[in-house]
Amino acid sequence: MVAALAVVTVQVLALVMAAFDTEGFRARVQDNAQMPSMALKRKLQGDVTVQVTLDTNGSLIGQSIIYSTNEIFNDAAMSAVVAATPYKNPTGEDINIKVPVEFRGHESSDDEEE
Repeated sequence: MVAALAVVTVQVLALVMAAFDTEGFRARVQDNAQMPSMALKRKLQGDVTVQVTLDTNGSLIGQSIIYSTNEIFNDAAMSAVVAATPYKNPTGEDINIKVPVEFRGHESSDDEEE
């Protein structure tokens, strides 16, 4: 009887602890990503992946670049993560997320004509 009660308690706790919205967080970071002016001038594009750690309150407690096509984008990617936090973390635990950030310039109409 006690074992059955323990299992039910664990199941109820699992239901109370919601999953982290990884895709929502990634979208918020991407929305905050700003193309570096030097990259725009040079018509560069790039990708950065940031390893992010959020605490139980969704506050940023750590971040590091784990992949980058060009270091010119690194600071902008890290700034986008900072701007996206805090972010709701209903898991009850610190969470680690790999966040891809894309930097794509906008082609002018002159570039599109041939």
